[in-house]
Parts: sequence; structure tokens; C-alpha cells
Amino acid sequence: MKDDNHNASDNGLVVMAPAELQVGMYVDLNCSWFKHPFQTKSFKISTQAQLATIKGLGLPSVLVDPRQSNVEAFAPAPTTVPPDTAPSSAAGDEREDPADQALPAAADYCETVHLAGQTFKQILKRGGHIMKQVSAGSEEGVSGAKSMINALSTLIMEATDSSTIASLFATEDGVNTGVLHALNVSTLSMIIARHLQLSPDDIRLVGMAGLLHDLGEQYIPVRILRNRSHLSKMEFRELQRHPEYTVELLQRVSQVPADVLDIIKCHHERLDGSGYPARLSGSQLSLPARIVLVVDEYDSLVHKQREAANLTPSEALGQMYAKAKSLFPEEVVVA
Repeated sequence: MKDDNHNASDNGLVVMAPAELQVGMYVDLNCSWFKHPFQTKSFKISTQAQLATIKGLGLPSVLVDPRQSNVEAFAPAPTTVPPDTAPSSAAGDEREDPADQALPAAADYCETVHLAGQTFKQILKRGGHIMKQVSAGSEEGVSGAKSMINALSTLIMEATDSSTIASLFATEDGVNTGVLHALNVSTLSMIIARHLQLSPDDIRLVGMAGLLHDLGEQYIPVRILRNRSHLSKMEFRELQRHPEYTVELLQRVSQVPADVLDIIKCHHERLDGSGYPARLSGSQLSLPARIVLVVDEYDSLVHKQREAANLTPSEALGQMYAKAKSLFPEEVVVA
């Protein structure tokens, strides 16, 4: 299908503005995985909710495949009443749509913390269920995890002060400690990535890796996980395999980007090559990987299995900074 209003590519796809889309059209969003909330970037629009979501993504254009679309989706739109003939409402009844009201340029700090806190609590409540789905290899779970990261990254990138988000870090009653650790690593990694001026897509990649990095621990015997400081060499070698187990699990879910898997593989590597599982060092570790490995260690120090052994944030950073030149990337610890 080809007309005067839309450009058509050699493969039959039509370039359209999101505002022109209709339910029944088969679209290719033609953007990175993290810029949309759907399981795949190519699908037929089946509901008004999907249509509204696509229109709200801010994409300049999308690709449409007429061959896989419903014929009626391309029917001419019904004639509308010209604006100058439409009935006007009485002056006294004019009300601005709340959706059209611009947010203040500098939101009140307390209000920002409140709204961010509500969002963070909602994510905590959903986190356990979503992580169970991902652990089971569910694509629906990965899609839910991506939506969580998109919500968190939006908070982080729009906040004028990182402490707005960092102040939300606290143990919540009834929240699985593994889920809380995953969310802490994910959130703080994105805050650091923003501070180090990574791109929005890379910030989300870091967040996704932080969220999923320890899923492979489900394949490690519980007695090993509960007794990490007193393990035999054989038990410690088994514990060291959890990054590989995580990657193997996620490789079965086609949605997870390779960059996320690479970061997860490296979250226990160290600058001097003493880490695991591949003993990578120095320049072999990308900046996103360096961020996650530092944040994972930091959160493990301040949220230990035995609460009495927890370090304060300053103690944890001091301990890590002392080792920065040999084990941890100094620029990330400082950030």
C-alpha cells in the first residue's frame, strides 16, 4: 500500500506519524526495547489503550505493515465538524483539562518526595510477584520488570536532586530481602549512571541488570546462601556460579538484551582480576558493569544477612574507597 501522504519502504512498510495510527494496524515501533512497554516492538494494535500508549511514547514516526493490518484500519476517517462551526462553551463553563496543565518548573521538594515514595512503594509491592515470574522464565515477568525499570528511571531522570530518590531506601515490612536488594541495586545504579551522564537507554540497561542480577541464586542450595562467610572451597565455587546461572535463565527469555546479560555476568568481577566468574579486569569491564558491581557490593555491606553486622553508608563507602584502586573503580565509588 502506498499513497501521497506516507512514505513506503521497499519491504512494504509505511512510515506514519503516531497520531495517524488506528486500532487494527500492524506496527513496528522501530525503537530500542527500553523505549516502549510492550513485549515486542512489532504487533497489531488491538485496543484503544495500546493506541494511547503508543501515541504517548513521543516517537517521531512508526512503521506500519498494511499486509498484516485490518483493511478497515485504513478507511478514511469520518468527517469532523470544522473548529469554527463547532458549538462553543459558555465562558463561565470553561475549564482547563488537568491533563493539559503544565507541571511547575521546580516542584516542591516535599511533594516530589511524597510522589516518588508512593511510586516506590507500589513497585515494592509488585516486585515480588514480578521477580517470581521472571525466575520462572516468563516473558510476561520480563515485560513487567521492564515496566518497573521504566517507571523508576523516569523518577530518577526527572528528579532535580538524587537524594529525592535515595531517601526512599528503607526496609519495608513484609518485603522479601532478596527483592529489596534487587530494587536497591537497580535504583542506586541508575542514580549513579545518571550522575555519570550515561544515556537514558544505558541508564535503563543498568537498572534492568541491577534488578535481575541475582536471580541465579535460586539454583544455589539454601544452606550455602545462609552461611556465606563459612563456606568450603567447593561450596564457594558453587556460589560463584550464580551469575552464570542467572544468564542461562535469562537467555531462555528472548526479550532480555545482550548488554543486560553482559553486565550481570560481571557483577562480581573486580578491577585486579580477582573476581568471578571470568576473572576479568580493568578495561575488560564496561562502565555500566563497573556501576553495578560497586552498587551490589555497597548494598551488601549496608544490608547484611545479620542486621547487627550492617555497616553505615559512610563506613561502607570508606571501606570500599580504601580498596578502590585495587578492587573497585574509584570514579564509581566517588560518584
